[in-house]
Amino acid sequence: MSRPLHVAMVLDADAVATEGPMINRLAVGLVADGRRVSFVLDPETAPLLPPMAGVDRLEVPLRVAPWRSETRRRLLAALTERRPPDVVLARGRGAWTVARHLAELHGRPLAVDSWDLESLAAIARLARREPDLTALAPTRSLAERLRSRIDPDRVRYVPVGVPIPAEPAAIMAEPERCIAVAVLGPARDVAVWRSVAAALVEATARVPQAHVFLECVGPAAHAAWREMRRAHLLERLSCLDEAAGVRPLLTRCDLLVVPEPPARVRSLILEAAGRGVPVIAAPSPCLDMFEDGRSGDLVPEADSGVWTERLLARLEAPEAARVLGLGGRERIARDHGSAVRVAAMGLALEELVQRAEARRGPDGEPGPRGPRSRLPRGPGGGGIFAAFRQRP
Repeated sequence: MSRPLHVAMVLDADAVATEGPMINRLAVGLVADGRRVSFVLDPETAPLLPPMAGVDRLEVPLRVAPWRSETRRRLLAALTERRPPDVVLARGRGAWTVARHLAELHGRPLAVDSWDLESLAAIARLARREPDLTALAPTRSLAERLRSRIDPDRVRYVPVGVPIPAEPAAIMAEPERCIAVAVLGPARDVAVWRSVAAALVEATARVPQAHVFLECVGPAAHAAWREMRRAHLLERLSCLDEAAGVRPLLTRCDLLVVPEPPARVRSLILEAAGRGVPVIAAPSPCLDMFEDGRSGDLVPEADSGVWTERLLARLEAPEAARVLGLGGRERIARDHGSAVRVAAMGLALEELVQRAEARRGPDGEPGPRGPRSRLPRGPGGGGIFAAFRQRP
């Protein structure tokens, strides 16, 4: 390209709140590789993501009343008229509408970063309406599921990436004094949490120095908490409202437990594994990077006996837990380091721009960079104030 690729990242509130650190690392990596990055954020969400050198920030309301939609379009066009993006990347379902408008205004390709199982059907419907849309998947299993729903050529695997410290964490450094066990939600299936509660009762009775940090969120969060109370675990348990808010604590625990199959990819789990924290989890397409017995323990059954066996196998044998954690760290470092994601994302976005340019014809079509803006200037002139001189 004759000039650096300009990526506009449209981020919804959930993406910023749960994956802000990873989004920042991706932006820094793209800028370091010579690309230009702009964040498009809702004004209410923008304060949650600290400003970074080299990354532009545009504040546009992501949710507006239907009769304000055209005003938002004009604001988008005015803010990006001088420096239009080459490609638009949407992160989170709340960002899709604004990302579509921005891509349409400048005739640019649209990429949607899909991190949860529940959005796959919606992405398939969106792809039928947006011929220039490409879906990005952070795990191979999610990529395969997307390819079964839309044209496989419109799906790219861009692995989730997390920082890998130079040295692994000291797992169970003082097992006779304290062992920190993090149990992550969200809670949806009460039967699973009943089994896990029973397993934790047995495990903490035999390893009394273990203390549990429970992420109590999800539709069945209160029911899960009641199961813990019935099991008389409250004295050995600390409840957390949202794991992302205490990320440093959970990524430095001694054991990470994920009782239910996650419906979304969470970089927090991979970040902990990258530090050498052993992971015991229910299998899921969002956790396909873990191999049972080598890089993690996978427990498919909601059976208290099986969970008790797996928990005790790690709590009573610290050395075996460390070996499992190192196996997970090796896998994450190889396939899911921050640099891996930056490189894969950069290549994927460059390819999207090249494909979009190749599809455009020389006559009657947008040029290689597309139109500067589809916003009519009107009698009041153009520029950033045009959005406010024209009524919706």
